[in-house]
Amino acid sequence: VCSSDLGRAYVRIGFIPSTTARVTRAACQFLRGQSHDVEFHWRDAPSTTLLSEVSSGQLDVAIAVITERLVFFQSGSIGTLGEPARALFSPGAQAYRVSHSETVYGMVLSGLALGLMPLMYTSTALDPALVALPLKKPRIERQVALVFRPGPQRNVVVQNLIIYFQNHLGDE
Repeated sequence: VCSSDLGRAYVRIGFIPSTTARVTRAACQFLRGQSHDVEFHWRDAPSTTLLSEVSSGQLDVAIAVITERLVFFQSGSIGTLGEPARALFSPGAQAYRVSHSETVYGMVLSGLALGLMPLMYTSTALDPALVALPLKKPRIERQVALVFRPGPQRNVVVQNLIIYFQNHLGDE
């Protein structure tokens, strides 16, 4: 439903919980400049759910974390790294688990994933395109992105909100 018979515009906004204050503050500021009667429908969920719901049209716009996929080498000491590393490096994303170092190399070379494995296993990487870097005091970051479907939006208010978010959410 784009809007009701009374002219009210509905906007379906999804966000990861850690962005709640920024998103709702920006949306309220956006409302102050609107002449339309606008009703927001809020959805907080993990990024994977939000991305799926934007893609399927259930949400108009979402603020979600974009993560890299990881491939874990399951041999050696990597078992002690396991889930804590997955939680740090790919929250909400699927991590591939493989048994052979060559599989890790292939997945990395294809661009499918970043590889995580003990350094001693990287000596067999013969491809010069592969680079092995030690993790020393890694700084964990995440890329939070404004996500929406390309092309025309359901209503002009959704389009204007997307433009507003593009211009204002990154300022804080």
